[in-house]
Amino acid sequence: FAGRYAGMELALTVWLSRHFTAAELAQARYDLAYFGRGAYGFEDAAARYFCKWPEELELHELALLVGNLQAPDRSARSHDYALNRRDFMLRHFAKRGLISEADAAAAAARSVEVSEFCLFVPDRPRMCVPGVPGPQERLVNSGS
Repeated sequence: FAGRYAGMELALTVWLSRHFTAAELAQARYDLAYFGRGAYGFEDAAARYFCKWPEELELHELALLVGNLQAPDRSARSHDYALNRRDFMLRHFAKRGLISEADAAAAAARSVEVSEFCLFVPDRPRMCVPGVPGPQERLVNSGS
């Protein structure tokens, strides 16, 4: 039984690697991944954590979101754990040559301000609404 699933997984892996680039597969993963705080996908995570579009994120914010992928619920509950994961990702980015050591150190020194709530209505700017509880979809879909 387990062998059958392993064979199916292998076949799927081969098929995916023939039809998609590594970048496309990574993009698909980030579009579906859970980031904590009820956020699925990178765009939703950028909105829920920082009330920004992904392209507006600063380096320290980007590293925090990527770091959340290992244990999103733990990161959402523990500010210290989230900062440790952010700093780990910044060191990893620098080690891989994606950013300089100086940029990593500067980003690690930045404080992280997570928005309490962000309301997103398509074709309108995002609005941060402090102290408003509940998932953004409920407000958007209720016509508010």
